[in-house]
Amino acid sequence: MVPLLSASRPRGKLAVTCPNVFTLHFITNLLLAHQTLISCNQFSNKQKPIFLCTLIPPNHPFVFHFLFSENQKPARLFFFTVKAKYKRKRIMASRTVAKDIITLRGSAAIVSEFFGYAANSILYNRAVYPEESFVKVKKYGLPMLLTQDEGVRSFISNLNAQLSEWLEAGKLQRVVLVIMSKATNEVLERWNFSIETDGEVVEKGVSREKSDKEIMREIQAIMRQIASSITYLPCLDESCVFDVLAYTDKDVAVPFTWIESDPKLIANPQMVKLHSFDTKIHKVDTLVSYKNDEWDEQ
Repeated sequence: MVPLLSASRPRGKLAVTCPNVFTLHFITNLLLAHQTLISCNQFSNKQKPIFLCTLIPPNHPFVFHFLFSENQKPARLFFFTVKAKYKRKRIMASRTVAKDIITLRGSAAIVSEFFGYAANSILYNRAVYPEESFVKVKKYGLPMLLTQDEGVRSFISNLNAQLSEWLEAGKLQRVVLVIMSKATNEVLERWNFSIETDGEVVEKGVSREKSDKEIMREIQAIMRQIASSITYLPCLDESCVFDVLAYTDKDVAVPFTWIESDPKLIANPQMVKLHSFDTKIHKVDTLVSYKNDEWDEQ
């Protein structure tokens, strides 16, 4: 049986060759019967008019193009292209789907990067390092501050790499940034970041869906709370240093750059729960605990 239409794709357009003129008449009349919009452009071929007719069926993704000679008989070749608006819709839909997919590695990268920026923000807002040692950058749609101290930058970079590895393995339970008195090593503040990991993603390698914008909005809320910490935390009137604790599963080997440590707790602390964010693979809950101010106890 001879196929009604045969198709090829020259130069990105779909060309359809009709086996006979009757078939093309039939298709043309069918489209006209459905109230298609027709526009014609006249061309010249050896002083004989040639018409390119464009038919746009309603609610149809394709635009049909026909060539007619001066006697209005259709040529044996016509082609159709995709409407621009349908192209845009398909492109935008594909981009949206791609951005919504979160993999284990992608989630680990988001969370570890968040820790780096959060640590910088805490060190700046709690005046652990001088203000002039920070530079302003834009991240998460917010002005953020990053330290230019080479020692701290190297420490945070190595920290992020190690945290990302543990996050991908599903072995990281909590990260705590501890601020201590430089003179006495007394713990003054503990910034706790508790992590819940989707075990199915780690075991089976499946992905989850959540938009980048939604994750960014949740991180923005945390960063704003850190930036306003001076309004709800007591002033640190002495020189301070910081340390980072990582709580992992028991079967994790301790890297040679890390040492086992005591939890550096605060006796009878005050606590402020901050916002959380969730990539659908890792959920991060934030809490800051701090030493009671003498004025608070009176």
